[in-house]
Amino acid sequence: MYNNKVSIKINCYKGFNYEQTFSGVKKAGFKYVELSTSKGNSCNLLQDIPFNELVKMKLDLETRGLVPITIGGNSFLLDDDKSRVLNNIYLGKFFGCKYLDATVCDAHAETDKEYSDEEVIEKINYYVPYLEENDLDLVIELHGSFASGEKLENIIKGVNSNHVHINYDTGNALYWGKLEVEEMVEDFKKHVDLVSFMHIKDKLGTKESWNFPAIGSGYIPFEEIFKTLKQNNNDAMLTCEIEFTDKGVSDVNEVDKALVDSANYLRSLGFDLEK
Repeated sequence: MYNNKVSIKINCYKGFNYEQTFSGVKKAGFKYVELSTSKGNSCNLLQDIPFNELVKMKLDLETRGLVPITIGGNSFLLDDDKSRVLNNIYLGKFFGCKYLDATVCDAHAETDKEYSDEEVIEKINYYVPYLEENDLDLVIELHGSFASGEKLENIIKGVNSNHVHINYDTGNALYWGKLEVEEMVEDFKKHVDLVSFMHIKDKLGTKESWNFPAIGSGYIPFEEIFKTLKQNNNDAMLTCEIEFTDKGVSDVNEVDKALVDSANYLRSLGFDLEK
């Protein structure tokens, strides 16, 4: 039995509506959800959404017995415009979230300017007082040119705040970090003490292909990864992220099934999705 809490990232339902998203999450048996502010993702929380709509969403989630644990997406820590990260911090506080998921830079941008670790640390330090004030932990996701524990180690240690940690995304370590599976596992083991959050994302196809199926149906060695967490008494939050292929899915039933399959796989390993 593991002590880690498990959630689902709602962008698994990209392209589907609010009701389909949260009905599917509930049916699969997940209690915790990662809300998304990424434009174009299902149920995104756009920054200009009226407050009364946010209240309705919060009350609806409570009625369904779903707990927002993370606010994620649309937050690039190196942006000169700090409003996106700050808005997400306050959204996280409003929904009672514990974590803010963000990336160092926008890996999808046409140009990816290079920054020194010192510049990155300075940018992140700006947000530390806001994180402390709102009791929110910033978890920096492996992404773009910062897609390994090795690339983030100096940054996390340089910030030196108990509110800033690594979000180890297993799929991104391969796709963006270009690591082989064995390299990813070793990188994770080496930096596990800096990890307080994980996007558990499975992988099929080559590491360069966009193919992230139901958890447990790919070749990511999750049992070894979870064993490493347990051996290190690491109760990191685990969030399932299923992005399918670049062709998308045929209908919502395909997403529902992927969530059920992922939930069943995690339960078979000893995770309690209701705790």
